[in-house]
Amino acid sequence: MPSKSVASGQRTAAYVYNPKNQSKEQLVDSFVVRREKYETLLAEITDDARYLLVEGKRGMGKTTLLLRLAYELESRPELRERFLPIVFNEEEYSIRRLYKFWERVLILLEDGYPQFSGLTESREELSEQHTDDRSYEQALFGLLQQRLREQSKEIVVFIDNFGDMFGKFEVEEAYRLRATLQTDNNVRIVAGSSVVLDNYLESDHPLYGFFERYRLTGLDAEETRRLLLKLGEVYGDTDIAQVVQQQRGRIETLRRLSGGVIRTIVLLFEVFTTEQSDSAFEDLENILDKVTPLYKHRMDDLSPEQQEVVEAVALQWDAVSRSRIARLTRMRDSELGDHLDQLVRNEMLVEIDSDNDPMYQLSERFFNIWYIMRHGRRGDRDKVQWLLRFLEEWCDRQELQQQARRQLKALRQGKAGERAAFYLTEALAGSDAVDDALKTQLLEEAKQYLDQRNSDLSASLSQADSQLYDEAMEAYDRGDLREAIHRFQQMQSPDYYAIAVCYTHLEEPERAIRYYQRAIDEGNTQAISDLANLYYGRRELDQAIRYYHQASEAGLEYADYNLAVLYQTELQDYAQAETYYRRAAAQNDLNAVYNLAILYDTDLQQPDKAEQYYRQAVELGSAEAVYDLAALLYRRGGSDEEAIEQLRPLAEREPHPLYQQLLALLYLRTDELESSLEAIEPVWRNLNVLDEYGMQVQDYLLELLRHKEYQAVLDYFEQSPTFLRLKDRFVAVYYTLMYFLQDRFPKEYRKVGSELKVTVEEMVAQVRG
Repeated sequence: MPSKSVASGQRTAAYVYNPKNQSKEQLVDSFVVRREKYETLLAEITDDARYLLVEGKRGMGKTTLLLRLAYELESRPELRERFLPIVFNEEEYSIRRLYKFWERVLILLEDGYPQFSGLTESREELSEQHTDDRSYEQALFGLLQQRLREQSKEIVVFIDNFGDMFGKFEVEEAYRLRATLQTDNNVRIVAGSSVVLDNYLESDHPLYGFFERYRLTGLDAEETRRLLLKLGEVYGDTDIAQVVQQQRGRIETLRRLSGGVIRTIVLLFEVFTTEQSDSAFEDLENILDKVTPLYKHRMDDLSPEQQEVVEAVALQWDAVSRSRIARLTRMRDSELGDHLDQLVRNEMLVEIDSDNDPMYQLSERFFNIWYIMRHGRRGDRDKVQWLLRFLEEWCDRQELQQQARRQLKALRQGKAGERAAFYLTEALAGSDAVDDALKTQLLEEAKQYLDQRNSDLSASLSQADSQLYDEAMEAYDRGDLREAIHRFQQMQSPDYYAIAVCYTHLEEPERAIRYYQRAIDEGNTQAISDLANLYYGRRELDQAIRYYHQASEAGLEYADYNLAVLYQTELQDYAQAETYYRRAAAQNDLNAVYNLAILYDTDLQQPDKAEQYYRQAVELGSAEAVYDLAALLYRRGGSDEEAIEQLRPLAEREPHPLYQQLLALLYLRTDELESSLEAIEPVWRNLNVLDEYGMQVQDYLLELLRHKEYQAVLDYFEQSPTFLRLKDRFVAVYYTLMYFLQDRFPKEYRKVGSELKVTVEEMVAQVRG
C-alpha cells in the first residue's frame, strides 16, 4: 500500500514495491483486501498448521499479507506469548545454501527481540569452529533450538519469494530441511511464492507437497473498490470516494487493465492524482521505487553465487576489500576470484587497487544507493553515509546550514515524510558544516516527529543529548556499564557525573575520581557527596571528611548523616557524631533520628534522650525503632503496658522472633502467662528459629524461672517434639529447672556434669536475683 507524508498531504507511491517500508500502523490500517485469506491463514497458524505457502504472481499482495499476519502475531498478547514472527526481506539474494537460511533467521531473531541478544557473537564463534558447511548448518540450527527452548517460544518465519530462495538449494539440503522441520516443534514457515512450485519441483522432490498451499488471484470489483477508497483516504483526497461511487466503469477498466494485481492498481491510481511531492528525498524515494524492477531483474540475471558477492559489496557505501568479501560469503579464494573477475568484466563492479588486497565498489552508484536503501539493515550507517557524501559534494557549508534549517522547519511544520525525516536529519547531523546547536535541534525534532507517528525509524535515529542519556541509562540499568559510558561520552555535553558513577561500579576508582572532580568543576553538587563516599570506601578518611563537609555546606541530603556515621563508627568521636546526627535529624531524616537514638542508648548511655529519639523515629515510621523503644522501656521498667501497646501491632504484622520474644517477656512481667506463652509459641517450637535465636529463647526460659513458672518450663522440655533436642540445646537451663524441682525429681539434678556445674550455679543465682 502506498503512503503519503501524513503532515504534508503529498501523494507518493514510494512504498509500492516494498510494503515493509510502511509503518505497522499504516499497513494494518490500509489492509482492506485479502481479508478472507488473512483470516483463514491466521486460523491455520493458531490451529498448529506448520507450513503454509501463499502463491500468486508478483504484485498480488503476498508481501503485505505476510506482513499483516506477522504484525497480528506480534500485536495480540495471547499470540505473542507463544509466537515470535520473523520476517524476511522480500528479496534475499544471499541465501543460496541452507546454512545461510539459518544464519538469516538468527540475524532477524536478534534484530527483532532483545532477549535474543548475543546471537551474532555465538554465530561468529560457530563459523570459526566449523569449516564444513553441513556441520556449521547443524550447529546454527542447534543454537536456534537452544535459545528458543530457553525462552519457551516458537518462531513463525515469513518468507516471500520462497520459490526463488529454496530453488537454489541442493536436493540433499532440501531433504535435510524437510527432516529438520518435521522433527522440530519450534519453527514454522509461512511462505509466499510468485512462481508455481509445480513448475520446478518434480513430484519426488523432498519439498513437493510439503506445504499447504493457498492461491491469490486478482482482485474482484468489490475488493478493487475497497482498495481505491482506502487509497483516497491515505492520500486525503475527498474526491476519490465520489469517483469510486459514481464512475464505476472507470474503476472496472482500471481493474481489468491491471488484471487485479494490487501493485499495478496502486501505480495506475496515480492517474487520478495531479499533485507532485516538493520533497527532494521523497522524489528520490519515488525514483528508487520505479527503478526497482530494473535493478531486481539485473540481480536475477546473476548466478546465486554472484548475487551473494554483489550483496556483500552493495550493502556498503565505501569500497570493500576482497578479504572482507571472502569472510562475508565464506567462499574459497579461487571461487571468489572467478566471480569477481566476471562481475568486473560485466561492469557490475569496479576494482580499486589497494596493494595486496584489492577493493571493490559497484560501478553504478545509484544502484548502490538503491541496494542500500532497499536491502540494508535498519540503522546501518551506510544508509546515511551516501546521502551525507552526496550533500557535501553538492552543497557548500552555507548551503548545508540552510538545508539543515529547512529540514528543521519541515519537521516542526510536519511537512517531512518519515524516511526523509530520518535520513536527511541523520546526514545533516553527521556533517561538520552544521552547527552543534542546530544538530541537536534537528535530532530532537526528528525524534519527536517520528515518535508521534510511531515510526520504526525512531529507534535508529542518532539521538540528541537527552536521548543519548536515556539510552545510556537503559544500558546502565541492564548492567552494561561500558556501553553506558560510551553513550554518556557521545553526548554533546558529556555527563561526567554519570560516567563517574559507572566507573565506580566497575571498580575503577582512579577514573571515577577524575570524572567526579570534573563534574564538581561543572557545578554538580551530588558529585561531592559521591566522591566522599568513594574515598570512604577506600578508607581515605581525611579526604572523605573533606568532601562530606563540602557536601554539608552545599546543603546536600544525607551529607550530615554520612559525616555522623563516619565519626561514630570510624573515629569513635561521639561528640561530632551527635552534632551531625542532630543536624540531619532536624530535617526529619529517619536514618539520622534512629541512629541518634542508638548513639544515646549505647555509646553515650543517655536513656532519656534515647527514648526521645526512638519515639521520633517511631512517628516517622521505623519498625526497628518500635522494637528498640519497647526494649528500652523493658530495661528501664515501669512502662511495660505502654511497651506492649507499642510492640504488639508490630509483632502481629511482622512476626519476627525478636519481636515475639520481647513481647513474651513483657507479658510475663505483667503476670499474663497465657499471653506470654502464646506470643513465644511461634519462636520456641520452630527448629530453624531455634538454631538462629536460641539465646533469646534461653533468656525467656530463665525469665519464666525467675517468675517461678516451673511447670511451664517443664512442659516445654517434656511436651516438645523430640527432634528439637531441647534438653541438649538448653542443657544448662534444664538442670537449673531441676535444681528448683529437686523435691519432685531428687535424682535428676545430681546428674549435672562437672563441666556444667559452674554454669548451672550461675543461672540459679541469676534466677534467684
